[in-house]
Amino acid sequence: MFAGPMALLLRSLRIDSRSMQSHLTRFGLIAGIYVSLIVTVAQAGIFSAPGLRFFTSSITLNAVFLTLLGFSFFSTTISEEKEEDTLGLMLMAGISPLGILTGKLVGRLIQAMFLILLQYPFTLLAVTLGGVTSTQINAAFVGLGAYLIFLAGTGVLCSTLAPSNRLAGKWMVFVLFAYCLIPFVCRGLLKFGVFLGIFSSGSFRTNSVLARLTSISVFDRLSAFGATGFGESPWSFQVLSNLLAGVICAGLAWVLFGVATRTPSTEHTTRGSLSTPSAKRGQQRGPGRVWENPFVWKDFYFVAGGWNSIKKRILPYLGLFLFCALLSASWGGPEVLEVFQFFLMPAVAWDLAMVLSQSIHDEIRGQTLGALYMLPQSSTWIVYSKFGGALLAMIPIAAIVVTANYVGIDTTYDFLNDAAALFLISHFVLVPHLACLYSTWFRWGAVSLAIGTTLGMMAIWVSVFITFRSGDNDGIVATAGLVALIACSACHPLLLKRLDQIAARS
Repeated sequence: MFAGPMALLLRSLRIDSRSMQSHLTRFGLIAGIYVSLIVTVAQAGIFSAPGLRFFTSSITLNAVFLTLLGFSFFSTTISEEKEEDTLGLMLMAGISPLGILTGKLVGRLIQAMFLILLQYPFTLLAVTLGGVTSTQINAAFVGLGAYLIFLAGTGVLCSTLAPSNRLAGKWMVFVLFAYCLIPFVCRGLLKFGVFLGIFSSGSFRTNSVLARLTSISVFDRLSAFGATGFGESPWSFQVLSNLLAGVICAGLAWVLFGVATRTPSTEHTTRGSLSTPSAKRGQQRGPGRVWENPFVWKDFYFVAGGWNSIKKRILPYLGLFLFCALLSASWGGPEVLEVFQFFLMPAVAWDLAMVLSQSIHDEIRGQTLGALYMLPQSSTWIVYSKFGGALLAMIPIAAIVVTANYVGIDTTYDFLNDAAALFLISHFVLVPHLACLYSTWFRWGAVSLAIGTTLGMMAIWVSVFITFRSGDNDGIVATAGLVALIACSACHPLLLKRLDQIAARS
């Protein structure tokens, strides 16, 4: 009865122990904590309670790291088996749906738990540095553990329902977006209701529910964890709600497993959101005739999703604008366009990274790169033609960026006149470059690793700015931006060389 799940669990742990990606991830997380400790020690004579600063930066790093794990590591639990056509073999071997889910999910959960628990002794250094109690640290790790259960449960549900890794990752991003948005919405409704006198004594239940929902996010709890004199119970509403949501989502994945995996994916390449040709009225039309450049045509339709995908890309950015409007109303300080422009850069970087890395990953997974390189065209022309087709789907994004910058021209002008503009833009441009390069080495998580690498670089630079601050840091900030741009240009020859090696072996 337990032979199948145990075999999957042991296989998952063995693959993890031999995977370079897992070891690099652990190294990156420990390196981030080490840098945070160095900065804290360097600033011990400047700021009070250095232990509290070190503890706050550590738990924030862990929360961001777990979020990256959510839409890459957990969201591929079942969908990767669908893409590799091995899910049917597991079912034929007599492993039950619960056994498959348990064997696949528990292994990944153990790996992620180890990443968090191994940091516990290092975090206790914050008590020695001063400003933090052991109760505070225990509460923070309990909160992060509950958030990890939530990510695992929602990730396996998205992975069970989605036919591909990319779609599961997108669904997981929307789940995390809603997870962060709900507290702001409920907080805004409370303020609006109190202002209009809606929440009187007769509507106490509604008021109480909304107040509870404002504290479901671990990111809202970070400020409480880092507060001086923290004395709350570790079993907060955030912990209980995250644990309950994770268990419910895992249970739904079990219940819906048979329906969602009845017809596993058999395509070796993605088709984006492209639908099949149909003569019925109202149906999406097929891609039609091949363009003069077949690589641009193929990636535009079969990777980026074609014209249908262009229409669908507008909705998430409209949702982002509404989210920024709620943030602006909640903060009561910056204008909506300022907040929108701030969040637009990472959103565009993530979207570009997803599409461009998928363009490379599909050819490697489908083992078609060698056949492409046999065509009478240079490898450089083939690769950049594929990128051109994928970039055509970014037309609405370009329009939104231009419109936002045109409407908020004063904010944009002030931002570009600052040296920090080069620093931020260059690092966001680096994300899709690294994602394309990482997609040639790793089966999953290329985008997450690219984001994590870029955030790590930015954190190191910011630490340098704070530690060695002087009267004018514009030169150092501009240098950091130029380093990121040099890294972007270095990714191009490295990517072409790596693709040549893969094509020679295929």
